[in-house]
Amino acid sequence: MISVVLSLLMLGVFLVGMVARKRSPPVAVGIMSVALVGIWFAWRPDDLTSIAHWMGVGRGTDLGLYLAISLCLLTIAALLVQLRHLQVRFTQLAREVALMQARSAAARPEFNVQAQRSASDSPPGKSAQ
Repeated sequence: MISVVLSLLMLGVFLVGMVARKRSPPVAVGIMSVALVGIWFAWRPDDLTSIAHWMGVGRGTDLGLYLAISLCLLTIAALLVQLRHLQVRFTQLAREVALMQARSAAARPEFNVQAQRSASDSPPGKSAQ
């Protein structure tokens, strides 16, 4: 029964990989590979135990847990790097928008404070140039 549940969960992960394949093919291949290996080990747990013994780990379950934790930590690290990149890009975009708005306001005389001050400082009847 647990093999069926795990297989359905891994099938869902595989479908997520299929959806992600257009955006990021290497990530999608990794996700789909992990899902296929997960399905394999759900139905053949003795294979995981054999690999665990070969690697010096007592049980296949322990090895699976170690691998899952490692994948989670790698995913968190990748997401943090991507988040930092997006923060830097967002800051750059905000600066560009602020500069564009400042240039646009300077080009329009009704918002140009310097033009308004010089016009109010000139004597009546004379226009400021």
